[in-house]
Amino acid sequence: MSNMTVQEIVKQFLEDNEYNGLFNANGNCACSIDNDLMNCGEPSQDCEAGYKNPCNCGEHDYTITRDKHPVDNFCD
Repeated sequence: MSNMTVQEIVKQFLEDNEYNGLFNANGNCACSIDNDLMNCGEPSQDCEAGYKNPCNCGEHDYTITRDKHPVDNFCD
């Protein structure tokens, strides 16, 4: 077994547990497992596993939250 990076370990956990990415409620950020996982290069110890939901803020078409259900006006 080869050594895994932190990003690989987190991605495997998210996939195994059917999460869609990470979010930080204190930092107003989210990243998807699909294309931008840990794109900040500095994941926080406060990041949590979450689910992708639609976002109508104009800047993004999704966000990652604790809930599987869509969040209206999350970005407002």
